[in-house]
Amino acid sequence: MIFYYYPLCPLSQKIRWLLLLLKVECALSPIFNKSDYTNIRSFLKFSPLPLLKIDENSYLTESLVISNYLHHHFDHKQVCFNTQSIEAITDIHFYRDVYMPVVYERTLKTIFVGHQPPNIAKINEGVENLKKYLFFFENLLSEYQWVNKFQFSVGDISLFTQLMCLDYCGQVPWLTIPEIKKWYMRIKYKPEAQIILKDRICLFPPPPYYTSLDF
Repeated sequence: MIFYYYPLCPLSQKIRWLLLLLKVECALSPIFNKSDYTNIRSFLKFSPLPLLKIDENSYLTESLVISNYLHHHFDHKQVCFNTQSIEAITDIHFYRDVYMPVVYERTLKTIFVGHQPPNIAKINEGVENLKKYLFFFENLLSEYQWVNKFQFSVGDISLFTQLMCLDYCGQVPWLTIPEIKKWYMRIKYKPEAQIILKDRICLFPPPPYYTSLDF
């Protein structure tokens, strides 16, 4: 199997985390620039990331589809997969309302489209949307240890990678969300988190505290 992913894409990093956690033997093919992306598009007619190549004739795309495949084909005792509602909030709504207007405008637009200035209005809209989502998750985590109450789940991985990509751009107001910060720091200690936090994007370095376990 081959996994094609963009390092600053939370959907990609969620699947990469699951591949590590489930010990799936898989070659990694990160997409760092427009040329890499064009090469993938040359043999696929649809948006490919994240993309899991099963064999020469079988491909899976979209994080929820790949997650479901891994759930049913590999031993998943270490993580709970029964968090479809949280995954839908993060992978679909959070991704659309926050990640795309904030991270895309700041990084991906330059990498994949060209040297276009970021749309400040879209970034501001995404930042306002972020506040609403953080309010929801702050209340949830003030009552429970994990987003799935008391068990670490794919929902936690999904939310973590969304916030990780925003944090890479310095866009998470940690001082205002103490419960989320405690939860995020617990997950940072996991070996899979330590691996994916090492990824870097050329021209866009993260803040100095990005990989710190205690920040």
